[in-house]
Amino acid sequence: MIQEIAPRRFDNHYQAAAPGPDDYVLHYAANATFRGADANRVRGNGMLAAEVEGRLVLPRLKDYAKAPQTVYLFSIDEERFFLAVDVLVEAREPFQYLSISSCRFFMPRYLAFAAVTGFQLWDWRQHNRYCGVCATPLVHAPRSRELVCPACGNIVYPRINIGVIVAIVDGERLLLTKYAGRPIKHYALVAGYTEVGETLEECCRREIMEEVGLHVKDLTYVTNQPWSFTDTLLVGYFARLDGPVDLKVDHGELKLAEWIERRDLPKEHEDTSSMTNWMIELFAKGEDPFSRQR
Repeated sequence: MIQEIAPRRFDNHYQAAAPGPDDYVLHYAANATFRGADANRVRGNGMLAAEVEGRLVLPRLKDYAKAPQTVYLFSIDEERFFLAVDVLVEAREPFQYLSISSCRFFMPRYLAFAAVTGFQLWDWRQHNRYCGVCATPLVHAPRSRELVCPACGNIVYPRINIGVIVAIVDGERLLLTKYAGRPIKHYALVAGYTEVGETLEECCRREIMEEVGLHVKDLTYVTNQPWSFTDTLLVGYFARLDGPVDLKVDHGELKLAEWIERRDLPKEHEDTSSMTNWMIELFAKGEDPFSRQR
């Protein structure tokens, strides 16, 4: 998964620091122009980076024509990462804007993880420029990461959405889905965000009933994952079907849902970043919690 960068160590303890020439300084832009997967030019959230011989290269302070204003983000081992908060920057060759989603495939993995985690903090700042109480411009706290209002004292912390992903098992079959109305075409699992007042397990059961009309039992936690592409902390469960097998698919949410035999599932995916693919592979290899109980 994208956060698995061991033996490297991610440290998000905030420092009131300024970058040196060799520190990474990340920059992002909304509506940036870059080359899409189909080789056409597309627009979207972009990161300033380069791809050199298939490897991701992120800019350091010395790569900017003029030093931008920065705020400290985090470190990985001894390497420090900062965010360029200027709207416009000028970086030297070979840097250009690349798609954020490409971080799902880039090597080295620790730099891909750093890039998408930095994007989450940039996006949070972009959507919290003014105080929601009194409309005063927010400022960065002097010794910590949050944004604060200098007029009324309102504090705004980075946004983290809590979501669940559930692998529903019926013997040797796993329920796979595809989203409706999205560019994502690959298989997924039943998933959704927690609502006010519900536990993670209640969220699992509600999302399953809403999306595919099934009852489940033996909800079993397996792992969790920070997914900075959508400001999310994902929590993964396996569950057994409990009752009728007939699906009642919400086609407003899903293009399709279907049972797939274990023998027909891939044991490896090209995209090794997502917890969804990891959970599908776990079942395909017979390493899921229910297979281990047999």
